[in-house]
Amino acid sequence: MRTSGLLLKFLKAILKAGNRMNAGTSRGNAQGFNLSALRKLPDVKSIDRKTSLLHFIVEQVAQKEEEKL
Repeated sequence: MRTSGLLLKFLKAILKAGNRMNAGTSRGNAQGFNLSALRKLPDVKSIDRKTSLLHFIVEQVAQKEEEKL
């Protein structure tokens, strides 16, 4: 898992999203997160409740990977 570039990008995107959502708080500049937090990603929904944070992050990482190809 440590050598998986795509997994690393995914984890970085999760950290970045968490820091943006928590901007202005003591948690807004985190350097890492517990892996148990990954279980909460599907529960964080968009305003229209159609997209979860997990789906959004996967789509964003996949889109950036496609652009590189």
